[in-house]
Amino acid sequence: STMSSTISIWRAGGTHASNNL
Repeated sequence: STMSSTISIWRAGGTHASNNL
């Protein structure tokens, strides 16, 4: 469940999400 939520955040944030990684 947590993983699915994280993936949704990546999609919403786009490249910005990658920076958080």
